[in-house]
Amino acid sequence: MKKEINPKDYISLMTPMSDILSQVMFENNTELVEYIIRTIIGIDDLKVIKVEVQKTLPGSSVYRSVRFDIFAVDSKGVKYDIEIQNDIADATPDRARFYLAMIDSHTVKKGIKKIKLNPVYIIFITKEDYFKGKEALYHFIFSEKDTHLPFNTEAHIIYLNLSNKTNKKLLDLQHDFMCKDPTDMRVDVIRRSANYYKNTEEGVNKMCEISKQIFNDGKAYGFNIGEAKGIKIGEANGIKIGEAKGIKVGEIKTYANMINNNLITLDQALSSLNMSTEEFVNLANQYKIVINCL
Repeated sequence: MKKEINPKDYISLMTPMSDILSQVMFENNTELVEYIIRTIIGIDDLKVIKVEVQKTLPGSSVYRSVRFDIFAVDSKGVKYDIEIQNDIADATPDRARFYLAMIDSHTVKKGIKKIKLNPVYIIFITKEDYFKGKEALYHFIFSEKDTHLPFNTEAHIIYLNLSNKTNKKLLDLQHDFMCKDPTDMRVDVIRRSANYYKNTEEGVNKMCEISKQIFNDGKAYGFNIGEAKGIKIGEANGIKIGEAKGIKVGEIKTYANMINNNLITLDQALSSLNMSTEEFVNLANQYKIVINCL
């Protein structure tokens, strides 16, 4: 028999790096986003005026769209995309370049002859150092190859990792993004937001609602895969079989996300799914679901 996991049981284990907690903490929270951007890029007087979480920019009938974790605009029209990446495999330079291009492509409207682009910052916050170096922060700009003459596009790509403690100005931010207990957080604006969603009734209820929605989305995703596969192979009851398989795949995707965010252990996931390690691994591999502990 499956043992259901109550969302309240793992909310206490979340950090600002967790997908669910970061989504609610940053939503419309200009004060918090402003602090993070100021700390990372070192401009103390910038004023964030707009924040959108999970903002989507449309693609076309041929090319894909993009969804940003945290999209912000300051009072001077500078645009910022902050990506919370627990898996450094997703924080590739290609991805940064694509996000930058998508922001620029949605800036210039039809009929404009003289192109003028505002500065753009793509910021990846990762647990590990993507470049496997010794720095906490890497700030990339366009420059001439040999002389390093700046090519003033005002396009910036920044990587901040939480592993290398080499920049004193970033230590408190790095600490709090990996901290589970709001009472141990050092930055007031981070502590207040985290405490609201982890320790107040209203905040916890909202977290639970989002957790359940993500779980249901995982089931729907799995259903679609399973149903399509069932029909494709021509099974007489393909939809029924596909649905059963699909729901299980959706559950694995959901529990894999919780494992990767250090919300539950592998053993807890196996107990909840009533599944052996071998079955879990086989299905994860079959549907290309990444599980960091395997």
